[in-house]
Amino acid sequence: MVPGEIYVGWLCKNRACGLVIATVATASGGKALTDFDDQLTAIKCPHCQDENLYRWSARSEQSYSPKSVSTKRQG
Repeated sequence: MVPGEIYVGWLCKNRACGLVIATVATASGGKALTDFDDQLTAIKCPHCQDENLYRWSARSEQSYSPKSVSTKRQG
C-alpha cells in the first residue's frame, strides 16, 4: 500500500493501532465489489497482530498512513 492513497477496506479495531488492515478489490467504476452478503470475516492486523471479526458491509474508503517509527538520537 502507498501512503496517502485511498483504499476500500477496514481499520484495525485495536484503538492503539487503528491502521488500514485490509483492502478489497474495486470494480472498474471504482465501486467496491458487492458479491457477498453481510458476512463476518476474521482479519488479523499485520501491524499489531490483533485479530477481530469485521462485517463485509463495514468497509469504507480509508487513506493509508504508515505507522510512525520513533527515531532514537545517538550521541
